[in-house]
Amino acid sequence: MIESKFNRLKASANQWGWKRALFRIVLRYAARYLGFHIHVVRIRTLEPDPNYPSTPPDIDFRIIQSEELLQASEDLELDLDRNFVRDSIARGDIAFGAFDGPMLVAYIWSASSSSSSSSSAPHTDKLWVRVDRLYAYAYKSFVRPDYRGQRLGPAIYLFMNSKLCKQGRTHLVSFVSLTNFRNLAVGKHIGTSPIGHAGYIEIFGRSFSFRTRSVKKIGFEFYQPHMPAP
Repeated sequence: MIESKFNRLKASANQWGWKRALFRIVLRYAARYLGFHIHVVRIRTLEPDPNYPSTPPDIDFRIIQSEELLQASEDLELDLDRNFVRDSIARGDIAFGAFDGPMLVAYIWSASSSSSSSSSAPHTDKLWVRVDRLYAYAYKSFVRPDYRGQRLGPAIYLFMNSKLCKQGRTHLVSFVSLTNFRNLAVGKHIGTSPIGHAGYIEIFGRSFSFRTRSVKKIGFEFYQPHMPAP
């Protein structure tokens, strides 16, 4: 077991360097045993007519309809729990997808405006994420393994631009774990810029959130919906 862990560490170090590999281990242990979670918050200015990256010619991008989402929830590879889909549809959240013929091969969700001042969506069983209404919050993205490496994720993000601009949104907001080096690198390809950090600490069944000043300015926060927000 120890040898297996060392081999994984060595493989991570070969890919990312020893400093980042050890940094990842420290934060993962902090999350597992101390309940400490920290993320990089990123934003991108929405443009009505973006330049799409080169993708396979047979791929079609569109908003996924409710019936398609419920049908997709039966495909285990897509990681779409049926209850999650029902709740997201009920909130008015929008799923943007890439299709190869009739088959859904990638998707990204965007939270709806739950009030006149903010948009929100669940992050865990206890925590939600909230952002200012002008900022569209993107969450839960996925690409089928056989279609990865074809820039479908960046293409969906850009497809979202014109749709979200019509809703009066000015920026797209997302976040990624500070240890997820691969997704942090992907952010550069879709034009997102890190603006700060946000996270939370789980202690005795309660969660206490924190955020940097720049993140607070856009109304981004982790919060427990059953408790009054600060």
